[in-house]
Amino acid sequence: MEKLPDYKDILSDLATKYDGWFNAHSHLDRAGTLDVNYWNYVGINPMQVATYPLKAKQNLVGDLHKGPAYTKEDLEQRMAAILELMIKCNTRRVDTLIDASSDIGTVAIDAALKIKKEFMPRIDVRIGTQPIFGFKDCKRHPERWEGAVAEGDQKFF
Repeated sequence: MEKLPDYKDILSDLATKYDGWFNAHSHLDRAGTLDVNYWNYVGINPMQVATYPLKAKQNLVGDLHKGPAYTKEDLEQRMAAILELMIKCNTRRVDTLIDASSDIGTVAIDAALKIKKEFMPRIDVRIGTQPIFGFKDCKRHPERWEGAVAEGDQKFF
């Protein structure tokens, strides 16, 4: 019986044929944060988090934001390391969502924009913002809406 080609070989051949990989959904600012050093301060085992439901994981992002993972230096170092790895794997483009919330401001976006510029043209990095905690409940969390709604106006911009 003839052996079927391995799926990873088929994908690799296709990526080579079409000039490399395209990562269409990443979160570069959160990449590489499963290390225990990013979670020790809140007493969480990052491997345990993988078993949590999505809502619980999203809530834990607030803890991640408060720790060492969201310093300017750490963000830049981790994102650069992940992009280097992607380039070694022949990734040509990556679309990434970057957290933008009232607890961290624009620190992650600023870091991503800096890294994007440094890595151009080796890899095409496209950045979108991720309001991880949403825009719900403007009375309890008015800071989430700051600048989004003009007073007396319900137009979003």
